[in-house]
Amino acid sequence: MKMLLRTLLFTLLALSSLAGFAYDFEAGGLYYNITSMKKKTVEVTFRSKLSESNYELELISVPKHVTYNDTTYTVTAIGEFAFMGCAKLDSVALPDSLQKIGDYAFAWCRNLTHIKLPSSLKSIGVCSFSSCSSLTTFSIPLSVTSIGNAAFSECSHLTSINIPGNVDFIGDYTFGGCSKLEAVKIPDDVTSIGAEAFSGCKGLKSVRMPDGLAIIGDFAFSSCASLKQVSLPDNVKYIGNYAYNSCAKLDSIALPESVISIGDYAFRNCPKLKTIVSKGTSSPTCWARTFRDVDLSNCTLEVPEGASETYKSAAGWSEFSNIKELTVEEMEGDLDDDL
Repeated sequence: MKMLLRTLLFTLLALSSLAGFAYDFEAGGLYYNITSMKKKTVEVTFRSKLSESNYELELISVPKHVTYNDTTYTVTAIGEFAFMGCAKLDSVALPDSLQKIGDYAFAWCRNLTHIKLPSSLKSIGVCSFSSCSSLTTFSIPLSVTSIGNAAFSECSHLTSINIPGNVDFIGDYTFGGCSKLEAVKIPDDVTSIGAEAFSGCKGLKSVRMPDGLAIIGDFAFSSCASLKQVSLPDNVKYIGNYAYNSCAKLDSIALPESVISIGDYAFRNCPKLKTIVSKGTSSPTCWARTFRDVDLSNCTLEVPEGASETYKSAAGWSEFSNIKELTVEEMEGDLDDDL
């Protein structure tokens, strides 16, 4: 939510700077800016800051080529804010020349249900599809390498989305507030999940995390009320503040030996948490409030053989009344059974 408020503030500031915005030419009911005279490329833009012409559109078909003053240009981008707030917009067709969708390009298009991204696309901008609340599924082509912060935030009816394998970072609030999103497979090259990336995804039940993941940001999975198990890959080092705060159904956590630090309130208000498996012989650094509002008297902490005294004397971990030592074989078996 903090990220959303910051995003909205940025939007208002950005719009206020567009009072003098002008397009280069109009063709076929769409407005264009020339982005390169040498390469003869253009981006789709909007008429003016308060233009009503975009807001009445229901269908958009963006051409691959457009001609102006006897010169033919190739459409390579949807510019920032181009169709933001087109409340009636239902369907969009994009050309196979498109490489970029700019910041806020389709934000708040609440009636948008059909859009197919071309295989030429490389980047999706900040808040580009934010609050497109009628989208239910979304397919991102393999060509995409960059997805901006909050790109799909508040898409409240989105149930599934694929994240292409060339993406190596999930930004802040990228899927925050997608309350009906049920499952996510994070690509193998992703090493960091940003702040609030999946916060408020109340329907999220399954998250497949890549082996190379190292950082889980603040509030990354906060208020994921349907998430029951968390099993982190072997390279995770840092779990941010409030990362799994208020995950109401979370009952088990598996922490790899690689974890160095767990943030403040990381697992706060997880009332059904019963089992924590920590594979490190040295206890990860955490806070006295990391497990705030968890009934630690009914939660078992399972640690490697010979490590219980280390955990009993460590901040945050010393609050557990039931610390159980397991052999490596028992620990692996327990993970298989419980997770």
